[in-house]
Amino acid sequence: MEFAKRAFRGGVHPPEKKRTKDCPITDIKDISLVRIPMNMAIGAPCKPTVKAGDHVDIGQVIGEPSGIAVPIHASISGKVKAVKAEYMGTGDMMVLVDIENDFQYTVADTVTPPVIKDQASFVAAVKASGLVGLGGAGFPTHVKMMPPSDKKPDVLLINAMECEPYITSDDRQCIENTASIIRGIAHVLKWQDIPKALIGIENNKKESAQALKDEINAQGQSERMEVRIFPVRYPQGAEKTFIQAATGRIVPAGGLPHDVNVTMMNVSTVNYLNMYLETGMPLVHRVLTLSGDCPNHPGNYRVPIGTRISELIEKAGGTLREPRKVLMGGPMMGLAMSDYSTPVVKNNNAILLLDEGADVPKEGPCINCGRCVDACPMGLVPNRLNKATKRKDFDRLDELAVMNCIECGCCSYECPARIQLVQSIRTGKIFYHSALKKLQEKREAAN
Repeated sequence: MEFAKRAFRGGVHPPEKKRTKDCPITDIKDISLVRIPMNMAIGAPCKPTVKAGDHVDIGQVIGEPSGIAVPIHASISGKVKAVKAEYMGTGDMMVLVDIENDFQYTVADTVTPPVIKDQASFVAAVKASGLVGLGGAGFPTHVKMMPPSDKKPDVLLINAMECEPYITSDDRQCIENTASIIRGIAHVLKWQDIPKALIGIENNKKESAQALKDEINAQGQSERMEVRIFPVRYPQGAEKTFIQAATGRIVPAGGLPHDVNVTMMNVSTVNYLNMYLETGMPLVHRVLTLSGDCPNHPGNYRVPIGTRISELIEKAGGTLREPRKVLMGGPMMGLAMSDYSTPVVKNNNAILLLDEGADVPKEGPCINCGRCVDACPMGLVPNRLNKATKRKDFDRLDELAVMNCIECGCCSYECPARIQLVQSIRTGKIFYHSALKKLQEKREAAN
């Protein structure tokens, strides 16, 4: 195993709070109702292929994709209760397919291992699996398999960093599903004709790192795969920072990994890819961490896609106290939920139930200390971006490269005045994108 040195600027090291790292993955199958959104990834929403009253089986397509989107499948067998649009706990309007469980666990006849003959059939299979990046971004996995012809990847980076506090779902899969992960990586190397793979993992996951190393040797893949251990530092698992730390290459502003000849995948994604290739079962469940200071039994759970947060909490043993904040994801980049009926989606790796630290601190005045600048891994100036956002200053936001912000939250974490910098910058990005679109439309109309 190779140990890496610090290779990107900025970053922070919040308390890890990996309280569930020794909790084996527990299956929760007896979910009474799933609510499956028709939009769980980057791309256009899927069109429902079922209606209220229909019977569905596990693995059956219930959402037909268009464009780069991937299909959505039933995660339980039973009766479709409703197909309707409503606001989610995230504040987004989505169409949901509600399915009542018949507890028969019937698998659809269409669930059969795909036949892979070449790169094209491999990409088609990846799309049919419904896979998206399971580390949080939700980018359709098959799109990563289709880089431009002049940007052929020479390395496959596997992200096992899991650098956010609390979350341990990837860590447990590295320990419990090691063989499947390595076989999944081998499939990608073979069909994408990539010469080597590098698995990046932080040095607080020694058991996982050793398990991966041992399995690489057991499968005779040591010439093509390596495990590299990195110092613990958030946001090491973010796409651009991981690429820079692992290869020294810098993804250009607005660019993608293939611009620097890299394919990057999350360790959970390659695990599920291998399971699909071997069984034909598409992405209908996922492993997530339930943690925080409120769950009665924090742990790592495998649940059907569409499981409501409320039922997950109930099946996992309830709470010690009423949480004052519920996060989908980690404390640095997760989203606060307003509704317990919000369902688990494909790229949801954690549910945090918090009491301690749930209050939003009162903001003070900026003292221009520069700590946000030092912490920013993208080399931005967050305090100035905040001021430009408040003024709705398009030119200044453009000059300060607001769209390069990866919304990691390091600036807000470091700010002694407790200014909600990342939330402000997120607003600035929305304003900038809208203003840029209007400007482009105006120019096109003038021509």
